[in-house]
Amino acid sequence: MSSKALLVNVGEICIGIDIAHISSIEHCPETFPLPETPIYIEGVANIRNKVYTVVDFNLFLGHDACSCHDDTRIVLLNSESSPIAIKVDRAREIAAYEESNVKNIELSLLNEMFARAAVRDIFSVFEGIIEKGENKILLLDADALINHLR
Repeated sequence: MSSKALLVNVGEICIGIDIAHISSIEHCPETFPLPETPIYIEGVANIRNKVYTVVDFNLFLGHDACSCHDDTRIVLLNSESSPIAIKVDRAREIAAYEESNVKNIELSLLNEMFARAAVRDIFSVFEGIIEKGENKILLLDADALINHLR
């Protein structure tokens, strides 16, 4: 079966987010920090009259913080109970993929890519990997991410 994913960059890593889990892609809003939250929670933002928790996905994955620049985007995930916005370095394109091409991710690859990840069970937020030539696209499990952040 064919699906479509938004491809985003977090540092040099390409991550795909199934478009069924996305409500909108926005420029960086003003965020308001929350005390006593994990380092990757940037704060909250009012986007389209709804308050979202903004997750710096770079920090979540163990990279340096994402700074706002012209390419930085906020991806709003569909969630009625926990409005989540993930901040990424760049939203690239929407690409079609065959679900049969999604492979299991080798733990050694994830350990190498996310050695400094802010969460121990980082592996649980990815459904798999799609390899297109030399390019690797990690497919995000948006539901698992939302559940993890609750």
